[in-house]
Amino acid sequence: MFKITSEDINKVMEQVNCTNDNKLNLEQIEIILKEFTRNQLDWNKVRQFGNGKIIDEQINNRDNANLIESSVMVDSMLFFEFILVIRQISRLISMLKSQFTSCKIEMENIGQFLRFNIQADNVSCATLFNILESNKDNLMIN
Repeated sequence: MFKITSEDINKVMEQVNCTNDNKLNLEQIEIILKEFTRNQLDWNKVRQFGNGKIIDEQINNRDNANLIESSVMVDSMLFFEFILVIRQISRLISMLKSQFTSCKIEMENIGQFLRFNIQADNVSCATLFNILESNKDNLMIN
């Protein structure tokens, strides 16, 4: 489980100069997503699970023909929490790929959980858990 606190969320909001505590419009979301998903996880992958799916549904909820993109609003706390989860997943994947040779990692969404399928030449449950335990503070995992 990733440990994301409200202090972490507020820090990221300050970094991107987000002053709106409640909602972000589609233009703001797209700019922030491009910045945070660059060299990390592809938005097309992460929008399929958890809060990413909720955010994507909010962005794409255009049932009203008169609805313009700038009026589509997304909950900012939900969005920034999800951005931090994306960052942590990217760090986790990078760390595992650096630790195991020929490492291949696939993610799968199961309800509220993500399952990681890790295949590598030298991976075992013991080495994997030892590596995760020794890096749990840096990776903000519990």
